[in-house]
Amino acid sequence: MIAVLPAMPSTPAVRPLTWTTAQFHRVADTGIWNGRRPILIRGHILEQGSMNPPHADCVEKLCRVLYRLLPSDVRIRIQLPMVLNLDTDPMPDVAVILPAVTAPGTHPSRADWVIEVSDTSLDLDQTVKAELYAEAGIPEYWIVDVVARTIQVLREPIALAAGGHHYRDQQTYSGSERIRPMCAVGCEIAVGDVFG
Repeated sequence: MIAVLPAMPSTPAVRPLTWTTAQFHRVADTGIWNGRRPILIRGHILEQGSMNPPHADCVEKLCRVLYRLLPSDVRIRIQLPMVLNLDTDPMPDVAVILPAVTAPGTHPSRADWVIEVSDTSLDLDQTVKAELYAEAGIPEYWIVDVVARTIQVLREPIALAAGGHHYRDQQTYSGSERIRPMCAVGCEIAVGDVFG
């Protein structure tokens, strides 16, 4: 469950504090989060709460599948920083980054494929995070729904005429279906392998 502080009124004397990714990481380096799982979304810190066993099992199975299928020079980052802009670090469950994208000593600011595992965070993953990843130009975003045992595959990020960003192509896979990730030519992932 994601905990969000209630909206505070904004007046000249009292304003909500917004964070930059640099401030967020500096505070994280002190160890103050102490096992908590915060993320930074548009300057606001959200707490994801503890990870339940089905979520953790699914992330573990995904890792096993990805390490088996993808070349060794592809970066597979598990629940690590990804600085999308100055005030957003969603720390995705999985970020797949093709070689030679990130400068040494920095967190990546893009990925070729992002995966979020959802149980209690499905609404956030389908709305806020989908928009953030589309805005960042992430070409492929998967939402692995632990409860429904489905994988929603979002592709083709676009800017909307009314504002905001969205994925034009959205498909849901389940059961024995297989998915071919765009950045891994020739690879197929069986939905069942992700859920075990």
